[in-house]
Amino acid sequence: MLNISERLDSMQHTINRLQTEVDNLRARYLTTISVSHIPASSIELLEDVAKAFGLQVTDLTGRQRNKWLSYARVTAVCLLLQRGNSTPVVGRILGRRDHSTIISLRDRLERYRTECPLISEVMQNLSEEGVLPDE
Repeated sequence: MLNISERLDSMQHTINRLQTEVDNLRARYLTTISVSHIPASSIELLEDVAKAFGLQVTDLTGRQRNKWLSYARVTAVCLLLQRGNSTPVVGRILGRRDHSTIISLRDRLERYRTECPLISEVMQNLSEEGVLPDE
């Protein structure tokens, strides 16, 4: 027979496992919701940017933070803004981010271009492929 301490440990393990499952389901649900309201052309743009940086669209719309993701998000933000989307709309497309976050990302473009030449290359390639309207 298990003593009380062992039973509590077992219950805590079960609670932790269930919490992880709930978190995973919540993340999948939010990803489904957030993608369902994005125009197809914006999804294609996000797919192209993600592919160029070796990422998934869910990486661009997710909450994880690192320098490589920042480079990809800055690229996506600038391309979406060039297509005429407002900062609140771009924020919704990129995982319900506040418009001030989008402004901050936009303002980092020039600095990030010097740090990561891939940003300019991706922006140029997507423009040449007709993803962006001629200006």
